[in-house]
Amino acid sequence: AALFANAATFLQLAALAWVVDASLLPALAPALISGLVAVALFAAFLWRRAPDEGLKLSDAPQSAFCFTHALAFAALMTVVTSWVGWMKGNFGEWQVMSSVALAGLADAHAAAIAAFHLHLAAPPLPESSVVMLMLIGLSTNTFSKLAAAWTTGGRDYALSLLPGLAAMLGAAWVGAVVFG
Repeated sequence: AALFANAATFLQLAALAWVVDASLLPALAPALISGLVAVALFAAFLWRRAPDEGLKLSDAPQSAFCFTHALAFAALMTVVTSWVGWMKGNFGEWQVMSSVALAGLADAHAAAIAAFHLHLAAPPLPESSVVMLMLIGLSTNTFSKLAAAWTTGGRDYALSLLPGLAAMLGAAWVGAVVFG
């Protein structure tokens, strides 16, 4: 399930790019599609091998929407986008890269949205730089997910996710470099 959630991240990143600046989609597509396919295949492989323990209805959440989480997410995106734009304006692209990497530790979506917005700024950030920034945010976010998996599920759980997450990141970066 944790790996399937990462597959959803790629779909969400595509949707966010479409909303912020749809002209970025052709540049982002190789990385997004490659990462999505890699993690979905890996997750499906592990799912087929997993024992069927079943899910009880009582285990399911009662509501899929939490207003406080949505508000916190919107605030995080606003802060990250503003911070990254300010860093670019005052310190240049290298500081943008470190800011997106730091933002990615907390949330890959917020880091990507900040990069997508920089493509709309004056002067616009080149598409290739936007793709690289999105992948940097996704990479640092993946490392924080591994750390969270280790802390919450233990070493074995984190190590079980590692190959799928590595395949996902590797495929996304290769897709961007080779096909982008």
